[in-house]
Amino acid sequence: MAIALTIPPKAVANIGAHPLFATLPADGLDRLLSSAEGHRYALGDFLIQRDEFNPYLFLITAGGVEVRFESGEKVGLGIGAVVGEISVSGMSFPVADVVAAGDASAIRFPIETVTDLVVAYPDFGEALRAIGTSRTNIF
Repeated sequence: MAIALTIPPKAVANIGAHPLFATLPADGLDRLLSSAEGHRYALGDFLIQRDEFNPYLFLITAGGVEVRFESGEKVGLGIGAVVGEISVSGMSFPVADVVAAGDASAIRFPIETVTDLVVAYPDFGEALRAIGTSRTNIF
């Protein structure tokens, strides 16, 4: 079960340097951050469930997650990883479960804000889709 937490100031200060979010101009980054929520997850908590509606893009800020594909393939991701990109960019419903691999924290961004930014800033949308297609060969 996710527990809300305050987003650490260091995470907010560094987010603009992340390769995905660096594609946003200052006003786009401000819009994204104004909608952001911090959450903590325990071992085994689902951030995303395969084939279910996912309303968030996640940026992992502490700990790690395991991405579990239907094929049985598992990929571990840690601090700085982005998950939820396939579903929030409109490519498809989630193609994998994303589960906390231990104590983990993430900043989550609502799909409505991400969608607005994808439309307003095509480079952001391209970068978002590139993350998803680099992880799976379904497209």
